[in-house]
Amino acid sequence: MRRRSIEMITMVVGVVSVLAGGLFVNYFFTKFSLTNRMNDWRTAIEEERREAGFDPMDWGLLKKTKGTMRGGATYAEELKDWDGEVVNIIGFMVALDQFRNVTEFMLLPLPIECYFCQRPPAREVLFVRMAAGEATNLFQEPVLLTGRFVLNPGEGVKYFYRLDDTYLGAGKKGGELTQKIVGPEHMAPSHTWDTENLVEGIDLSGSASDAPAADAPVTDAPAADAPPAADTPPAE
Repeated sequence: MRRRSIEMITMVVGVVSVLAGGLFVNYFFTKFSLTNRMNDWRTAIEEERREAGFDPMDWGLLKKTKGTMRGGATYAEELKDWDGEVVNIIGFMVALDQFRNVTEFMLLPLPIECYFCQRPPAREVLFVRMAAGEATNLFQEPVLLTGRFVLNPGEGVKYFYRLDDTYLGAGKKGGELTQKIVGPEHMAPSHTWDTENLVEGIDLSGSASDAPAADAPVTDAPAADAPPAADTPPAE
């Protein structure tokens, strides 16, 4: 009787292990596939813009940055050439501590729900400040930003670079944007800064040819060869 009970327990443990393993594998490949689709989505929009003569900044330049928040960043020489220049860049919006009519947020090459929960690599986080009088909502689709790119060297910084005096539009030319809803569990200040863990982050390199449906049109951002006019209306 005891032997039969042991055999039953062993069989149940084996079945549970197989099911758990299957769920893990399914989760891993689903997440990896989604990451690839999001990366492909953004890069496809970048290529369309380049073919139209509108040259967005390459995230690859930012990914060459090395260092830690405590010790400071070491920038690639070609990235230093952009310091203080007006640039265009396409990416996904991530909230910091504002969620509607925002004037400050983060831009990443891949979308995440929460900066504090998922800890992206510091080299892939661009801190964005909207132009004076400008405000925007957060959007799900890739956005096109035009602003002044500024390196932020030194020790103990939260961001390696920022974009000042920024204007926002749809990443895809003539595209539309859908407002992003952030759940309360992802809202600061329910999270605290953990500088050491935020340094390394999770490398999400990887890629969606098909963008999800959108229902709120937003106009394109101005070209980066000159700062936008001061009376440019904010994107809604």
